Amino acid sequence: MGINKSKRYDRYFEGYEESAVIDENGKKKIEVRYTKEYYSPKLTPQERKKKTVLYIILFVLVVAFQVLGGSLNIPSNYTTYMTIAQGCSLAISIALLTYLCSNLTAKDNMEISKYKSSHRNFKGVCMLSAIIFFGTFICSIAGMIAYYSAFNITAFLAAFLYMAAAICCIIMWKIENGIYYSVVSASDMTETR
Repeated sequence: MGINKSKRYDRYFEGYEESAVIDENGKKKIEVRYTKEYYSPKLTPQERKKKTVLYIILFVLVVAFQVLGGSLNIPSNYTTYMTIAQGCSLAISIALLTYLCSNLTAKDNMEISKYKSSHRNFKGVCMLSAIIFFGTFICSIAGMIAYYSAFNITAFLAAFLYMAAAICCIIMWKIENGIYYSVVSASDMTETR
């Protein structure tokens, strides 16, 4: 009868093998060893620094566009659907920050779980962010249509700030999508967790 493990355990230890060993005191001990491939981005140190600076600038722009668009005193910003869209935008910005930090702090030789969280999930949250910001843009346009008196330069500015945030997210997705990874076998490296 084996040990019942959770999916979270399996995700965290993906690529690891467990083996029971007996230590010098005669006690049974579980040794965990990584056996799958390591993933390494094909970037020079200069390219990596450029990517880091560009991602930070783009994220700051996303937050600035979101804050500026939401803080403008226009009637469409006070509608229920716009408030919901802005709340979703805020939530996805927090997720984007989380995966951005994971991406920027990733080491050169990543295990499969780190590769998934820092590269694949970051790409996904960038695209989801772009979709949500585009949805917020649509809600802002709908608010201008609903309040015909709201057709002014400030309302258009608010709408296009959300579109600019979506474009920044698409740029991050495009950059991350263009990064290739080399695969290094675990037999070439040794690491124990």
